[in-house]
Amino acid sequence: DEQNERMDRLAAVMQAAKRFVANRPNDRIGLVFFADRALTSCPLTYDHETVVQFLERTERQQRALWNRDGNQNEKGLLGSATNLGLGLGSALRGLTDTKSKGRAIILVTDGADSRELPSWVDPLEAARHARASGVSVYGIAVGNPTGTSSVRDPFGRMTTQRLPKHLQPDIARLEIIVAQANGKAFRANDRVGLNEVFARIDELEPTPRTVRKRVDYADQFAWLLALGTAFIGLALALEPRLRGVA
Repeated sequence: DEQNERMDRLAAVMQAAKRFVANRPNDRIGLVFFADRALTSCPLTYDHETVVQFLERTERQQRALWNRDGNQNEKGLLGSATNLGLGLGSALRGLTDTKSKGRAIILVTDGADSRELPSWVDPLEAARHARASGVSVYGIAVGNPTGTSSVRDPFGRMTTQRLPKHLQPDIARLEIIVAQANGKAFRANDRVGLNEVFARIDELEPTPRTVRKRVDYADQFAWLLALGTAFIGLALALEPRLRGVA
């Protein structure tokens, strides 16, 4: 049913995110979760074990909420809407170190931007601010591109129904948003698609590396240097006499 589909989607996103974290051992990584509101769950850190723990804890909390309120399966820990601009702005506040290379935000959403929220932040403005700050933004729209889900009716038969519009990611708008920050938008329909998208972003944002170059010099002309030094010493010793002869 729709609830199980969203729970499976959550598991797919979390697994893909953990795989991405494991593939970036030299990066600082942070987490921001958002819906109506936004929360910085984990600040930027090299401690990737902590990042994974926050991902797993958030997944457990969300599943517990859905299981408890089965008739409110749209409800999230931070609300049921999708405040893209607020989420993007919150992530951007953690990327203020302009000396850091390769700063980027991955914006994952399974819903459309909720402009009706009192706390709504324009994601286009947030993306333009990201570009001005030297931060790239990549977007991932998660969900069935047809906007449908499979639901079991009271007789046990599987039927297809269309999801509410706000539960369908708007890939066209997401593309416009990330284009403001020199990024790309991707659609991921399942676990395989999510892993492929994260792998693609991994290629687009290689980890900056500092290469230390060492040059070893071998003095091949030490005997000439010694001879030259000897000649200089001889000239200094003989110079008074030479001057007297002159």
